[in-house]
Amino acid sequence: SGLGAVGASILVIVHWLQTNKRQQGKRDYAAILREGWQSCIDAFALTGSIVGILIGATCFAFILRELGGDKLIQHGLESLPFGPFGVIAIVLGIIFFLGFFLDWIEITIIVLPLILTTIGTFDFQFVDPTLYERQESFLVARTQANTIWFCVLMAVCLQTSFLTPPVGFAIFYLKSVTPQEVKLIDIYKGVVPFVIIQLIGLVLVFCFGQYLVLWLPQYVYGK
Repeated sequence: SGLGAVGASILVIVHWLQTNKRQQGKRDYAAILREGWQSCIDAFALTGSIVGILIGATCFAFILRELGGDKLIQHGLESLPFGPFGVIAIVLGIIFFLGFFLDWIEITIIVLPLILTTIGTFDFQFVDPTLYERQESFLVARTQANTIWFCVLMAVCLQTSFLTPPVGFAIFYLKSVTPQEVKLIDIYKGVVPFVIIQLIGLVLVFCFGQYLVLWLPQYVYGK
């Protein structure tokens, strides 16, 4: 929101200069102050809402963990008869569905604390245990690899969800800035190729995560 406020302020100044130029040098300093102040108020409101969501989600996750909710979720996921990759597919499906109704901030803050612990215990064979002298080091490396891979998967999944008709957030954002002659059905048709590309990318990251996601961290850290 801070970067957005800076960008809005720059646009206000540019618009003000262009307006003054068209008005043959008449300068309205009060106008730029009003528009700049309004952009600051909008930035404060957005930041406050995000902080409020963060506080609420943190309290929710803390209480749920204290009541044993994370253990219940872990037991439920581990008891599914689909294997680790099947569990990930189900979780991604739930996240994809939530992306129709919630923003990425809410989904990330609420969902990740509940499932990352469980996902970190799965063995996707991303890490070679023979490279580690101690079992504890291997478990830490496996948890880190699983977390990185799943977070990238989740990001691609949310991007796809926000583009997917009929209730993708990005579609309605685009409709709000397009001319009136551009109908919603036209945007639905135009977004289909991008959704297909996103789905292909999601499948590639899901199937070849060790090569597309984890190769750089493993190359940098040597394991």
